[in-house]
Amino acid sequence: MNAKECTATDLGVPAWPEGLTPVHYVKLVLKDAAGKMISDNFYWRTTATVTTPPLASEIFGSGGAAGRAARGGAAPGRGGPATPPEDFSALQTLPTADVTLTLNRHDAGGKCLIDATVTNPTKIPALQVHLTLRKQKTGDRVLPVYYSENYISLLPGESKSLTIEAGAAALGGDMPEVAVDGWNISTVAKSFPAGGGAAVAFNKDAFVAPKAAAGRGN
Repeated sequence: MNAKECTATDLGVPAWPEGLTPVHYVKLVLKDAAGKMISDNFYWRTTATVTTPPLASEIFGSGGAAGRAARGGAAPGRGGPATPPEDFSALQTLPTADVTLTLNRHDAGGKCLIDATVTNPTKIPALQVHLTLRKQKTGDRVLPVYYSENYISLLPGESKSLTIEAGAAALGGDMPEVAVDGWNISTVAKSFPAGGGAAVAFNKDAFVAPKAAAGRGN
């Protein structure tokens, strides 16, 4: 569908194909008239609902979630019938996607500049790939850092390039290390010596084991 500039264009209701699993993925890509991608968005969607919602204490801790409604439902006193919360528990059985990263460091103007390409060579969607710049020897985070994009999701075989920028002085002479984590992510440590050197590592500190009721998070 073509859309005019500076207007809101209603795409209508999608015609969902038959045979979808209860939890599935939706990717939207916006291109210009020449076919160049302007932006893309990635979502996960479910048609399943939770028959027995978990207790608030299982999700929010012993303090509960006073005054908060379940996702998709109506808060007390706000009117309207509560709808069953959506069930995304199938995401907890998603196999691990081993993503790969290549780094190109090219410092300039007192800044540590890194071009990173993240690739998902597996047949499994890689959800919420998250990058964090830190010092390799100490493991301390480098702040502030500017990412052209972060928290990306990659379909099988998909790659995405982004840039990382930080003050070179913030490294304190240490090697920059890009720590990688995500919902179902793993990666292999690797070093790229060009341009002063940069490294990739899996961020084990961000992993939280799945919970029966509350689910898995990072």
